[in-house]
Amino acid sequence: MTSVIRHHAAWKMAHSVRAMQKYSVHQGRTPSGAVLREYVNPSGKVFAVVWDGESDLQWSDLLGEYTDRYFAAARTSRKGLHLVTANDGAFQCAVFRSTRVWMGHAVLTSAMPIGVTDAELR
Repeated sequence: MTSVIRHHAAWKMAHSVRAMQKYSVHQGRTPSGAVLREYVNPSGKVFAVVWDGESDLQWSDLLGEYTDRYFAAARTSRKGLHLVTANDGAFQCAVFRSTRVWMGHAVLTSAMPIGVTDAELR
């Protein structure tokens, strides 16, 4: 996945970095109040992105080259009126969207450091 937050200056996004043992968390807040967290492995690759809140960001901003994979999987995996999931083994994504809320997460399992669990990526 591409980095959303590396463009934080252009989007006027507040930005912070927190170093963890197996990855770092880059967090930003958009002017509209959405919180974005990118999980970056030691080689510098974004392996997960989590977002919560109303946002001006587009799907391609969040998912980059995986946008089409998400939409292809989402056509057949809708879990209800507002929840869509996609999981093709290498790419996992879950999105909840309603009138006032837009939250979700996407993970590249092949780039996730060994020992990191999905529960950590929230």
